Amino acid sequence: MSIFLRSARVAIRHGALVPMQGRGVNPAAAASNPEIPDGGPICAGLERKTAIADRQGQGRRPMNRVSKIAFGVAVSLLASRPVLAEPAADVQTRCFRFAGQPAKLMQLRLVGTDDGNESAFVRDAGSHAWLPLVLSRSKSTPMADSGREQLDEEWLEVVRDQVGGRYLLSMMGAEVLSFDYVDRKTGAKTEFTLAPAPRGVDPCESKSR
Repeated sequence: MSIFLRSARVAIRHGALVPMQGRGVNPAAAASNPEIPDGGPICAGLERKTAIADRQGQGRRPMNRVSKIAFGVAVSLLASRPVLAEPAADVQTRCFRFAGQPAKLMQLRLVGTDDGNESAFVRDAGSHAWLPLVLSRSKSTPMADSGREQLDEEWLEVVRDQVGGRYLLSMMGAEVLSFDYVDRKTGAKTEFTLAPAPRGVDPCESKSR
């Protein structure tokens, strides 16, 4: 018997194929099986197979309680997105003018989070790109007379993987005591002072528009 005929008989017993007469099917077997018609396509497809299984009571068995619980958990995990609590951030943006060049302005932005991370950025007034700074050192000194602390920080200006200079910042709370820039190559020091904000308008922001 050829492999094709054996495969056809096995498939017939499982209801997957519906052979036609004259295609190697035993007429007696076809007559004794009411599910096999006299003619029709060889492959009845999913609809034919499902109909036979339903009539013979061989449909899918319902999921048990454990399977239902596991399925529900899997769906919940896929549908839900992890919610990560972001730390609160304290953002301070100040506008400075160059000492001796009151028309030249620069912005400093400090970002501190509750988890202790701190970032700083600078940009020239009128520019939309912020240059990130790298914190090199930080020192906190308690002030006995006021009960506050003076914070002295050094931020590095890194351009094209090279340190171009250092920003020296001294603050007491939100008050800026001093802000300077030291060029790495020449050692030249540039001092900054807070730019006045008439009517509460940041002059750096108005120049950037």
